[in-house]
Amino acid sequence: MEDDKIKNRLYEHWNEVEEKRPDLDLFFIALQGSQNYGVADEESDIDSKALIVPSLRELALNKPPISRTFIMNNNEHCDVKDAREYLKIVLKCNINFVEVFFTEWTIVNPRYCPYWNDFITMREAIARVNPYQAVKAMRGMAYQKYHALTHNYPSRMEYINKYGFDPKQLSHLARIDYFIKKYTSNYPYAECIKIKDNDVMQNILCLKRNKKMYNLKQAQVLADYYIHHIDNMADTFCYYHKSVNCTRTVIMMEEILYHLIKEKVTKNDNLFNR
Repeated sequence: MEDDKIKNRLYEHWNEVEEKRPDLDLFFIALQGSQNYGVADEESDIDSKALIVPSLRELALNKPPISRTFIMNNNEHCDVKDAREYLKIVLKCNINFVEVFFTEWTIVNPRYCPYWNDFITMREAIARVNPYQAVKAMRGMAYQKYHALTHNYPSRMEYINKYGFDPKQLSHLARIDYFIKKYTSNYPYAECIKIKDNDVMQNILCLKRNKKMYNLKQAQVLADYYIHHIDNMADTFCYYHKSVNCTRTVIMMEEILYHLIKEKVTKNDNLFNR
């Protein structure tokens, strides 16, 4: 049932994006967020990321690549990006962007399936195109969550007012801590991103909804623990590694992107469809 619910919502996201922007040529739409990490619950939204393939006109006239978030009718989010820009971002190794290649829930434009399959075939190489950068990105994300613990974001004020802090940020720190431990130990990326350890999973879910009713001081102590542990793991890993992109992986990604766009412009961009 959960699988059907998510897949149906992705189809709804696809349709809503097409309704809002019928000029966009969707490559794929993929689930993003807590379901991919194994830490979703009944309160979790179903959000997505969608990639579009640029037209010949956009390329020839050097139009700015699309990058915007569409708000769905039920307030869920779909982040829509040009495939060219998305792959540049993927090279920064941020979990939030690499995860689309590892989610169990994706809808792909049938026309572009061969190129999606090519990306999936090399997804482990993509996830490890630059391990140094990946770990730095994870630590950077952890610091964002650490500083957001008591930040007055309008969408999180309900929890700040109730507990004095945002429990979701604390759960993110625990998840990133787990991720870095797995990633730096060379576990397959799928095992890094989706938590299978039941004790870890339950702890994160508990933190996410503050089921232990931590106060601000207790939450800060735990946040300090996670951020220091993350710092130590990142420092140790980065000491022994350099920031170098795997040239072969980058070339392969660029080649897939080239053929994806070639498919679009050679078979679809005639005089009356530009």
